[in-house]
Parts: sequence; C-alpha cells; structure tokens
Amino acid sequence: MSCWASSSASLRAVAPRLARSRAAAATLPTQSLAARPATRLVAAKPPTSPARLFSSATAARANTSVSGQDLSIALDDNGNIPAAPYSPLPLAGTSPSYKVHLIVHPYDHARPADTWPSHLESVSPFLSELESRAKKGGSLEGYGISFSAGDARAVSSSEAGLQAWDPSTSRMMRAVPNSAQEDERFVVHAYTTNGTMAKIGPVSLATLDNSGAFRQRIDDALAAAQPQTGRAKPDDETHVYVCTHGARDCRCGVAGTAVLQALKDEVRAHQAAAIKTGKQTPKNVRVYPVSHVGGHAWAANALVYPHGDWYGNLRTTDSKLVLRAALAPASSAHDLEDMRERLVHWPRWRGRLGLSKAAQRDHFAEWGPPTVNTAHITPRSRGLATASRAALSSSSLSTSSAASVRTYATDAAEKAKPSARMQAFREKLAADLSIDDFAAGDVDPLLSSAGRVQMGRVGEARLPKHLKTQIPTGANYTRIKSDLRGLGLSTVCEEARCPNIGECWGGSGGKDTATATIMIMGDTCTRGCRFCAVKTSRTPAALDPHEPENTAEAISRWGLGYIVLTSVDRDDLADGGAAHIASTISKIKAKSPKILVEALVPDFSGDRACIEQVAQSGLDVFAHNVETVERTTPSVRDRRAKYRQSLAVLKHAKTVKPDLITKTSIMLGCGEQDAEVEQTLRDLREAEVDVVTFGQYMRPTKRHMKVHEYVQPDMFAHWQKRAEQLGFLYVASGPLVRSSYKAGEFFIENVLKQRKAQQATAPVDKHNQLRPAV
Repeated sequence: MSCWASSSASLRAVAPRLARSRAAAATLPTQSLAARPATRLVAAKPPTSPARLFSSATAARANTSVSGQDLSIALDDNGNIPAAPYSPLPLAGTSPSYKVHLIVHPYDHARPADTWPSHLESVSPFLSELESRAKKGGSLEGYGISFSAGDARAVSSSEAGLQAWDPSTSRMMRAVPNSAQEDERFVVHAYTTNGTMAKIGPVSLATLDNSGAFRQRIDDALAAAQPQTGRAKPDDETHVYVCTHGARDCRCGVAGTAVLQALKDEVRAHQAAAIKTGKQTPKNVRVYPVSHVGGHAWAANALVYPHGDWYGNLRTTDSKLVLRAALAPASSAHDLEDMRERLVHWPRWRGRLGLSKAAQRDHFAEWGPPTVNTAHITPRSRGLATASRAALSSSSLSTSSAASVRTYATDAAEKAKPSARMQAFREKLAADLSIDDFAAGDVDPLLSSAGRVQMGRVGEARLPKHLKTQIPTGANYTRIKSDLRGLGLSTVCEEARCPNIGECWGGSGGKDTATATIMIMGDTCTRGCRFCAVKTSRTPAALDPHEPENTAEAISRWGLGYIVLTSVDRDDLADGGAAHIASTISKIKAKSPKILVEALVPDFSGDRACIEQVAQSGLDVFAHNVETVERTTPSVRDRRAKYRQSLAVLKHAKTVKPDLITKTSIMLGCGEQDAEVEQTLRDLREAEVDVVTFGQYMRPTKRHMKVHEYVQPDMFAHWQKRAEQLGFLYVASGPLVRSSYKAGEFFIENVLKQRKAQQATAPVDKHNQLRPAV
C-alpha cells in the first residue's frame, strides 16, 4: 500500500532500559560495572537540580528509573546487590517444560547484550520467525527460543552494513526484514534431554528451510549427536547461560551481570589451575549471556547445558558451586548405575529440561536437600527413605509437619512482598492522600522522583501546531461523503484518516477539481512496510472480478473531474494485479471519457510487462512512490520494495508512453539527511519523473516505525524550491501533503494549463503530433 496513514503520530517509544544515576554507579560491585561497560547511566528527571539517586537508603527505595522500573527490587537499602536471594523459597517447578531449547548465537556479527531491547523479536526478523513457529500449532511448538551474544566478536553489525539494534525499541514493533537482515547468519544450539546437544548452521532467514524443513534439520542433528554420558571426553562442552537481559527486568541486569562475570572468573581460574599443575581441563566450559528465560523474581538465573539444569536466585558466591555442577557428567545415566544422582546445586535448582513442572517438584522431593542449606551440595544415595529425610529435616525446622510438607516459590499461597516504594504508596493512600493532592502536586517526594505524580505521556514531544488541522466541513465535502455511502466505494482518504480530506474533497472549483482516492483490489496487502497501517497477509482474499465494472459505474455516476486509484500490493498474483488495475482504468475511461485518472500503483516486482499494461491503459498520471531515500529504504519499506526498482518502474513507464505524466512522493522525518534528499531528487529527474510531493511521516500506531523528526515548514519550502530548480513539472511540499494531496485541483490548474500553453507554440513532428512537454 503506497498511501500514507495519517493518524496522529506518537513519539513515545517504550524503552524498558535499566537506568540509574552516576551516584549509584559507585555503590554497584566492580564486577557488575566491568561486565556491562556500555550501559548508560541516567538519572530520573529532577524538578530543578540533578538528584543523587541512591544517596541514602530512603532514596534507594524511593526512586525509579526513567523506564519505570523500581530499582528497590534489584538492590538492597545500601544500593548494593543483595547477598541473600530475592526469594527464600525452594524454586523447584519454576522452569518451563520445553521439549527442546534452541539458543541462537550470531555467527558473523556481534550483537552485544547492551543492545538488546526488551523483546528481541521486535528487532530481529530471524528470531521473530522462530518465535512464530514455536507458538501453538507451529512446527516448533513446545520448543524454547532464546538468544545469546555468542562468540561473534570480530565484526560489529554496523561495520558489516547491518542496522544496529536499538535497545529502546518498543515490544509492539515487529522487524521488517531487508536483504541484509535476511542474509545475517546465526548458529542455533539445540539442547534436549539425556545430555544431548547439537549445532545447526550457520543459517539465515533466507536459508532457513533451504535444506528441508528447519524442524527436520534439528531432529536429524540431535539424532546424530552423542549424549555426553559417563566420564568427560575431550570434545565434550558445557555451556552456562546467565540471563543478563536488563532491558526486560532490572534484576536480571544487576544480579545477572554480576554472576556472569563471577562465573567467567571462576572458569578462567579453574583452567589456569589445571594448566599450572600440568593437567588437561576435564571439560571445556563456556559462559554466555542469554536473553529472557522467565523468572525475573528469581534473578540471577543460569542454565547449564547440555545437563539441562536451570538455576535461580544465584549470587556471586554460588559461582564455584555452579561450575562444580557444570563439570559433572551431563547425563544422569552414568550416575544412576551406582544409585546416585549427578552433582547438582540443589539449593538454587529450578528444574530440568524435558520435565513437567510436577515432575520437577517430584524430582526435587526425591533428590533435593530437606532444607535450603547452601552448604548441602553432596549428592545423596538414591532410594533414601522419605521418613529418613523427614527425620533429617526435623532438626532444622520448628515442627515435624513443616519437614514433610514443602513450600515452593510457585505456590499460590505465597505472595511476593511489595517493594518499599509500593508499601510507602499504600501507607500514604491509607493515611490522607486524595485526588486533590494529585491535582495540586503536593504529593510526598517518596512517591515520585520529580516530587509530584507524573501522569499521561510524560516527556513526550507534543505534536507541532503546524500538524494540527481543522475538522473537515463544507458543502462539497458533505456531498461527496454522502455519495460514497450510496455508491459503496472505499477511499483511502477515510480509511487512513487523512488530515487533508476536507481540502481535497472540497476543491476550490467544486466537484470538477475535487480529488478522492479509491482503493481497489481489497484492503489487505501482501507486504508489511513499517510506516503503513494497512493490514497485511500472505494470502489475502481473491480479487472481485466485477470490481472494475462496478467501480467504473460508481465513478461515472459520482461526477468528479479527477479520480485517483490506488491499490494494495498483491505479490500473491502472477501479474501483481496489473490486469485488474488496467481493466478498471479502461472501463472508467469508457464510461467517462472526460474524467482524469491517476493511478498510484505497486512496483509489480519490477515486471516490465505489467508496467506497460498499466501505462497503456489510458490513464493520465502514472504514480509510484519511492517513499524515502535509498539508505533508509530497507528499514522503512518492505524488503521486497527496493529504491532502484522503484526508479526503474517510473522510468520504464515514461519510456513506454513519453507523454504520460509520472509522479512520486517522498516522506520526510524518517531519519534522512539533506544530502540524501538532494540525491533522491537528482535520481528522480534522471528517471524523467515529472511531479514530486513532500510530506511529513506520521506514525499510525505504536506498532509502526517511530517518527525520527518533525520537519519544520521552512524546510518543506526549501525542498519545493529546490525541486522546481531541478526542473520538475510540479511540486507539492508541506507537512500535511500526501501523495494525492489536492491532485485534481493542482493537475488541472497547473499541469494542464502549462501543457496547453506549450502545445500552442510547440512545433509539429512528422506524425503530426505535438511534442511532449517536459
């Protein structure tokens, strides 16, 4: 769909980042800061002077980050990572029941953890595709999907020409793949039960199913892999993944980063000790950061694979015990021979891959320690009687009944304690806080870092005045709107809530110069441009064979002097809908020869035969939008819509019919630079484009691309003047201008008048035809 949605734009982007003041940096452990050097420390907005976050225990409880995360849940009263776990209850049964866990590693280009937004599928088309397949009914149903920074550190994404991930990207966004993102390669590590792991790849979005279904490739790789049982072999590997996804939850960013660094230090110390004594390390242990795995309340979380064990509530003091468990055999088959479970760090054990939540609890009841004791890590003999376990635990519990009945972190009866900030807010409400306090701003500073309650879109740039329009009125507007209801036509003007609907439908010359844009070929597009609000589908409904005749009949009875036809992209059709568009135009011309027809058409995937069919159908203006400059095209338009391809479409239409007026539109505010706009205008003139329009990009919904900049009216005037200097036949430029803005009025009053003036003085060629004006 080429028309722009025109609803009010919103600049607010959900940015769930871990934010804290520079004063807090001094209180965080050195290992936490060293492990996350790229994290930007930001203080909450002060009323007058910069507030020192965490300057005292009270400030630590009171302040929140700019992303709305309450840092009091991640740090203790002194602003440090708490030594004790966030939850003291046994965690068994809190890990997901995955059949297979897939962890995606970048292969060629680094994707550091500090660039991860809260939801990675919003920036990575590859992860988005895997997530969709893992949903109910998908080919990967029951599989877990996570992302790790991996070992690809040689080349950054920006150096490789890839778009760097924006950590502030909203969870509502969905990445639109371009050619570079389709070719970005990843290695997928697949882990399943019995200590089995396999590596698939390198694989990209473009090659995901090239060698057969991806699910089948995973199954074949796991079937061919050898389980890591018994004594460690030289090629055995253990992978420890620690959740450091601070954009998802600040506890993972704070506690997880500290545990990640502590584990890396322990691995290096273990390897150094082995080398010093002249021994080979029994197993290669690699430690990686990993994205959200579930269980923020139990941060830090760690996954030990291919063992399949999940741990939670970890602190730096647990790193030696986790490494000890990781060096044990990956499969329990060897240990069961001598009636023992393998070495597991039971006090922090959340569950195991392949077990249901109930089975995880049963396994913990069979093998886990009777009490949560950090010193109790020795594996016990299998088959220990329940009565004996109860006897052991009775010495540490107050009553014998408490020894036989375990309480778990997942029990509904156990509710997490509210944070200090929430508790203070409740106490204040219970005391004397009223709605008048909120209105007057006399709220205790404990409730807001700014000294008052912040409500609404705080910090968001307001819509400039020049983008606000009047409610459409007028006799002509009312008449056209009434006609639409009777004719059963659908216009983009109404569907996209265009702000210029009153001007276009009003028309200074009445219905002869009024402009309306009719959308044909349905309301569902096969492409997903990031700026467009039209719904998308790979398999839209079939075309209505009677639509060309019905549309022509309705327009002939409507009585307008200028009509614009636009359509969705239909890549599901062999000709992209070219025959349908050409048929509609020819039927309109047959019924109303005097009507002027402009067609805003797709690119037909560059098919020249389709372009020729539409260009020769009798239309007066051939329009196709390049939308933006060449650099931003991959991130703004669908991956199948290419800048050079759009230029070729416009140039070929002009070649087929030289007297045909060609037209295009450019959106400003998408991150383009002035030099790039200038080059785009030169490219369009080289393609012999006659008309160009400039308009401000407006964000339809929060799921769409953010507005990079609200361009000032004087810049629109500058580009209009520049385009006219380059020789364009007509230029319309303004914040509210759209591709069909007052097209009929401007075409009749400007283009046709100029053509008539040129035709009166132009020489006649050998075919007795007037030379086309340029």
